[in-house]
Amino acid sequence: DQARSFTVNARCLNLICIVCSFLLASIGRQALQLIIQYASRRFSWSIAGASYLITVKALINLLTLLVLLPKLSDWLRRHLSFSPVLTDLRVVQWSAWILTLGMALMAIASQPPLYVFGVCLLAFGWGFYSALRSLATALVLPSQVGVLNTAIGLSQSIGSMVSGPILAAAFQRGVHQDGFWIGLPCLLAAVLFFFASCLTSVVRIMDEEPIP
Repeated sequence: DQARSFTVNARCLNLICIVCSFLLASIGRQALQLIIQYASRRFSWSIAGASYLITVKALINLLTLLVLLPKLSDWLRRHLSFSPVLTDLRVVQWSAWILTLGMALMAIASQPPLYVFGVCLLAFGWGFYSALRSLATALVLPSQVGVLNTAIGLSQSIGSMVSGPILAAAFQRGVHQDGFWIGLPCLLAAVLFFFASCLTSVVRIMDEEPIP
């Protein structure tokens, strides 16, 4: 009974961490809505020039999702004998830290090359969201998948709803302060990704069979 109770509690902790990670990361990802305004303001770029960042990020996202992540997952399973669930967990954890680092570089970048590198790094970590959803589905019983998807959808909706006012206020405050603080929206997003990374680090794969 104690082992059963421990397993149930561990599963609940995993799901709480995953849903909260979705919430934090959903707020953080909305900082990209300011990427054109931010780059234009900080580096005196034209809107047309800054918009190329979106194209670069989209291309890297496509490369990551279609090529890099499948090859990485296959390598982890073949050479390190990772199970599919453990593979998803490692991809989630590494992607979360890449998102954190990318957004942090965007926040502190005083020169365009470092900022562009931060955007590219952020794009390489964008597989976090699909891998986290795959991981979450693998960690629940089939009967709980519907509840899980509802919780994830709710957390993303809340994140999208609260991110607008929070990031807009941070951007306005950063512009007012100028200098280093103009990167405040990216810095805030980096902090959110950092806490999401910490939460994913708490997730543990249970060896026990699913409880009926």
